Amino acid sequence: MQNLPTKLFTGGLILLFGTICIFWVVVPGAIKWKVTQTLRFEDGNEIFEEFTNIKVEILFKVFIFNVTNPDDVASGKSLPKLDEIGPYVYEEKRTNIPVHLDPENDTFTYQSTVVFHFRPDLSAGSDEDVITVLNVPIVAVANELNNWSRMIRYMAKAYITSFQEPLFVERKVRTVLFDGVHLELIESVSDILGMNYLPNNTFGYFYEKNATITPNYVVHAGVQDNSKFGKIITWKGQEKLDIWNGEHCNMINGSDTSLYPPFITKDSILRGYEADICRSVYMVFKKEDQVNGINGLRFGLPEDFFDGNSSYNECFCSESDKSKCPKNGALSISACRWGAPLFISHPHFLYGDPSYNELTGLSPGIPEIHESYAILEPTTGAVLKGSRRMQLNIQMRKSKDIPELNNVQDALVPLFWVDDAAVQPDRTLDDLRWRMVIPLKVVEVSKWFMLCSSSILILVAISIFMLRSKNKKPVEYY
Repeated sequence: MQNLPTKLFTGGLILLFGTICIFWVVVPGAIKWKVTQTLRFEDGNEIFEEFTNIKVEILFKVFIFNVTNPDDVASGKSLPKLDEIGPYVYEEKRTNIPVHLDPENDTFTYQSTVVFHFRPDLSAGSDEDVITVLNVPIVAVANELNNWSRMIRYMAKAYITSFQEPLFVERKVRTVLFDGVHLELIESVSDILGMNYLPNNTFGYFYEKNATITPNYVVHAGVQDNSKFGKIITWKGQEKLDIWNGEHCNMINGSDTSLYPPFITKDSILRGYEADICRSVYMVFKKEDQVNGINGLRFGLPEDFFDGNSSYNECFCSESDKSKCPKNGALSISACRWGAPLFISHPHFLYGDPSYNELTGLSPGIPEIHESYAILEPTTGAVLKGSRRMQLNIQMRKSKDIPELNNVQDALVPLFWVDDAAVQPDRTLDDLRWRMVIPLKVVEVSKWFMLCSSSILILVAISIFMLRSKNKKPVEYY
């Protein structure tokens, strides 16, 4: 019994140092090793099979702005009055096609394709619905004329007018979105100028997108450096773009937004390249979140992402007079879309200048509905759930060269917005939970249990020492 406190103290110290060594050094190292061995592209490994056989459930929801007063807009009596209709929901089937896996250079080359299937059971209407929308090509042609000499504009005026393209058109939803319309005006202008403005001289918002194979992505395979896993090296054979007015605007950063490296923290900045808008994007931490009981970190675009007046976004504005760049809330993508005066924004100009919402039918944006986000499991970097929400707008300006635009009032007119929503299937989430989340929780609980146990042993030993010291009788000398 005399040695009990000594044994307790010694045992407590051994347990304490063992706990620290195992749970703060060995286990984290083992987890990091296991994750880095898993998250890499190698022929036939699990992540390779999952990436090339995508099982993520993706719904593409489109909300279209129907114009209810086209005649008044054309005559200049009023600005467009909008009626948001939708969603028109399409199920996405994405496929990543492996092209070449190069172990020596630690690269993986692939292409992607997506097929859209209309889901009437989830939609607010039929894709046969007829809507009234702005005739985007005629507005784009008017904008292009501004770059020509006065004589050429004068000659072009009569020529363009002969095609009798109206300012507004009535078309089916499926035609506006995917089927597209062949335009003789665009075909003729393309032939004269020797330029290819539209594929097959056909215009549809997503005409090129359905069942079309993308250019090559070359990314880091993650074997030699796992922190670069999925990061784009080249896209379309390019290490950077050459369409914007500044070096950082032309950078191709991060992944294709479907892959992220492991060990994400609240300080991480998630970078990705969006080919549809020809620019890199980035997301910052917003809050902690959960998906089916799995803890995750929610990231989203910063509130000033679409601030065209910021120094970061200045090179996305093609205007020589920077005072003509759009107000906070919208960014030009004209350099990406044949010079057409197109602008991207948050839906309903969330976080943008209040003047954008002066059009009838618009309302202030709501973050829960209109903000893009991605929820990631931090250890693996796996995207548990996310939505890419973006609005396309066109700058309508009065033009002396196009009769249809002689009288209109200048306005940035919303065309539609999309909610591209993805969530991992339950089976994948369950697999992640049992293989990663639950073991990590067991480790976390065990760590603190062992730490508390060792501390209790040490405290008990110290208490016994103190009690014995207090009760010990003093030695008497005679």
